[in-house]
Amino acid sequence: MPSLYAIAVIGQRGQLVTPADTPWFREMTWGKVVIAGGASFASIPPLPGRSLMVAELFHTPEMLRDYVRHTATENIFLIGGAETFAKFAGVVDRWYIDKTSYDGPSDEWFNLMWLVAE
Repeated sequence: MPSLYAIAVIGQRGQLVTPADTPWFREMTWGKVVIAGGASFASIPPLPGRSLMVAELFHTPEMLRDYVRHTATENIFLIGGAETFAKFAGVVDRWYIDKTSYDGPSDEWFNLMWLVAE
């Protein structure tokens, strides 16, 4: 059964960083569906080899969970931003977190409570 995985890239103080198409990120998401919130969707560069969906298509976390369980044929990756992670954290099956050396400004922060959301 397909699962919903969330991928977050965080800076030194917990800043959410827009994931660059690094080798790690590419390997994790290649050939998969990637879901991003509207603001993140607009700010990420094209992701060759992946299908990109806007999170706002799913009005509730249950709608996303049902899509993953009953429609998807492979694992789905959720890439944020903060509002998207907060909304869907309770239906994420596994988190993948990459920490970077970035220590600059941010308007979005990773919330550790997302890891234990029910």
